[in-house]
Amino acid sequence: MLQSQLVKIDTCFIQDKKEKYSVLWDDRLSEQGLPKRAQYFYFGRVNDEEGIIQLPASVFFAMNDTERLLKKDKRSYQWVIGKTGSGLETKYNTVKDEPIKTDEKLIKENTDKLCKTLTSYERRLSEKLSEFLTGDVFKQADESLEEPV
Repeated sequence: MLQSQLVKIDTCFIQDKKEKYSVLWDDRLSEQGLPKRAQYFYFGRVNDEEGIIQLPASVFFAMNDTERLLKKDKRSYQWVIGKTGSGLETKYNTVKDEPIKTDEKLIKENTDKLCKTLTSYERRLSEKLSEFLTGDVFKQADESLEEPV
């Protein structure tokens, strides 16, 4: 169940000889032939656990398609998301489930919480971008958000 507004962060995956990590997107990365990748975040509830949800792009776009078709907000429904495969072979099946009531006050409160949390995540991504662009060697493993539910 999605309980906030969407927060989208444009990033880029970098892979060097030792590790793979994300950096905040910057147009200078496209000059190096690196692709932009959007990350889609909501605050929500999955299996009675509340927290930050990072949706795979294919799930986000499937929800948008359903939203356009039904002309109803994607937060007005519960969703069933199935996952098969792993790595580059991962596939998601996204199905609209039961309608639910939305609480605009709760959505605003959760959006504020989400934005506050993601501000520190963006700051870390920005620091990694600066290190990458200046050629500094990363001394720490990639830190990520608390595990999305």
